[in-house]
Amino acid sequence: MKKATLCVLAVIAMLSCGENRAVIRLITKNAPRGTATIEATIEIDGTIYSTDKIAPYTDVDTETNRLLFTYPVNATGSTKISLKALTMDRCEIGTAFYKTEITNFEPMLEKTVTFDSHPRVEGSVQNLLGIWGSKRTDNKQKASDIWAVGASGTLFHWDGVCWTDWQNATITTSASFNKSTLAVVDGIRDSDVWVVGENQTFGHWDGAAWNFNVMKTGTLNPGTVNALRVFSSNDAWVTGLSGSSFILYSWDGQSWIDRKNNSNTENITTTMHMVGQKDQIYAIAGTNSVDMMLAGFSRSKSTGREMPGLMTKCKFMGSDCSKNGVDQNTPFYPISLGTGADVTPDYTAAWTASENDYWFGVGYDDMASPKNGARIVHWLNGTLNQPEIIDAESTTILVDYIWGTKNADGTYDIWVNVYYREIMDPLIKSKVYRKKNNGPFKLQMDPPVTGKTFTAIWGSSDSDVWLVGVNGLRVHWDGEKYTTY
Repeated sequence: MKKATLCVLAVIAMLSCGENRAVIRLITKNAPRGTATIEATIEIDGTIYSTDKIAPYTDVDTETNRLLFTYPVNATGSTKISLKALTMDRCEIGTAFYKTEITNFEPMLEKTVTFDSHPRVEGSVQNLLGIWGSKRTDNKQKASDIWAVGASGTLFHWDGVCWTDWQNATITTSASFNKSTLAVVDGIRDSDVWVVGENQTFGHWDGAAWNFNVMKTGTLNPGTVNALRVFSSNDAWVTGLSGSSFILYSWDGQSWIDRKNNSNTENITTTMHMVGQKDQIYAIAGTNSVDMMLAGFSRSKSTGREMPGLMTKCKFMGSDCSKNGVDQNTPFYPISLGTGADVTPDYTAAWTASENDYWFGVGYDDMASPKNGARIVHWLNGTLNQPEIIDAESTTILVDYIWGTKNADGTYDIWVNVYYREIMDPLIKSKVYRKKNNGPFKLQMDPPVTGKTFTAIWGSSDSDVWLVGVNGLRVHWDGEKYTTY
């Protein structure tokens, strides 16, 4: 390979290399076939020296490469070196990571790292169920760090150029992973991402590696995961179905904890309801755990009184909901909708626009026999507006997914995935609707989104939206057209 020696600050600040410098020589193994360039990102005590400041290594060998990294003068501390193997078109087909703590100026520290290969996704038959990405801080470029998850442990990554498959990377393989279906993905930044799936599978990405051996406290009630909201590095929530009831887990920064017990959910346990009544949760809304809301099917208590399908955390329930900070043990209570309000709708999807500004997908009865079609309701500052009809066709099943952006002028750009089933056709398909700048919801008629089955939507802006679905379906909206991948 090309001879390459890196003096970090000589590149950054035009300083010359001198004495009292730690030096690391990385010997890399197994660069993926097709690698044209290896680029490095170095972090020293929180300061990142990015790839656009560090000359890349070219003319690489697929077996062994030797990369030299020279520290700034008198610099020591926690070090992370991230390597990317890029093709000629800059598709990221491999990664390698090295972490160390430099405590003195060693003349030469030599270590070996092995690349994990991430082949391009050329085709997939696995159903994708969730998608999330980290937005660019400049808000001018399209997102280039996106994760999509799905059946049989499917774990895809978009780097701005191509989709690659991370499922078989050694850093993701563990006894607890076992290629279980991954249902949802969410995060707060590119180095703090969670995926959750069946068999109580939890995976965390720290920007360098996936960890599927995260801590759990006690035994978690089993169930099917429907929703994940990550509010901060020490506050995340998961909910879903467990028979006619639900599951509810939270992350406190140390472990995942089962919050579904009589001490903290006493008002929404199935024991308080009539036999056969639904007690199921489908979505989470909120910007923090203080004001978070759980959304699901409407419920009837043993008294026969209908209860709305929206709940929030309260210290106690009175005329107003009394909050109790971010205490994760705070109970959940049904939302008070006021006298005469319609408490019968089922809430099947949610999108958080901003604090106390939530949009919910609404249906009635059940998925098999809808009564009033698919609708959207807007929760704004404690008030729930009247439902806005999205699709009134008799074949409509429910609103499955909502995603959008809130503009600076207070208007919205919202995308909605509605499920329907045609007569004599057993397959569920999608209708994609878009509400632009507070206008009406309009059906998207473009061929890439017509007659397909989508499962999740995410975007970084109204001109950078991804829709994923069955059989590895990935469709991108760039502000002008839809493109299928």
